[in-house]
Amino acid sequence: MTTARGMKLVVIATFVAVLTGCGGGGSGAPSSVGTIPTVPTTNGQTVTLQTQGSSVSLPAVGGYTGTIAMPPGSGTVTVTTAMQPPAGIPAPATFAPLMYVDFSATAGSVTMSQMPGFAIDMSSMMGSQSYYMAQYQNGAWTTVEGPAMMNGSSMMMNAGTTPISMTPGQQACFAYYMGTPLPSATPSASPTAMPTM
Repeated sequence: MTTARGMKLVVIATFVAVLTGCGGGGSGAPSSVGTIPTVPTTNGQTVTLQTQGSSVSLPAVGGYTGTIAMPPGSGTVTVTTAMQPPAGIPAPATFAPLMYVDFSATAGSVTMSQMPGFAIDMSSMMGSQSYYMAQYQNGAWTTVEGPAMMNGSSMMMNAGTTPISMTPGQQACFAYYMGTPLPSATPSASPTAMPTM
């Protein structure tokens, strides 16, 4: 017959044996098991626009990578990708973005002949879903492109035809989401003033 005290000793002995076997006893060399890689939630880069357009790497964020087809234009923009909206931009109330891409004019005026295009590798995406690009403009989120073309786990979003012009302190913020188009508004690609810090 096993007593309650005897069972407690067996459980404690088993727990100590497991910890010691896994290197969790607190002494000796640290275990290499359980190391979690760091995945950035915000990433950015500065891009100088070219008169012929260019292709640049999408700053990797949240495990998402890809390229941006920068349209012909002039000026320099800061391109920031993030898993949360940039400061001063509210999170959408009607959809859950997969990621945000923000273009900011910080050092001078910027003109783009059209919206940028994107090829985003998102291994968690499913090809049977519809993906869209929304822009925060005039105080609201509006669908400006989509549905995206899918190629395996890559989402291809064509460049929109609406030009973008920004002065220092303005930004054009886009969000990628899965679902259906948002109610339409006349696309204007209006930049939004950046918050003052």
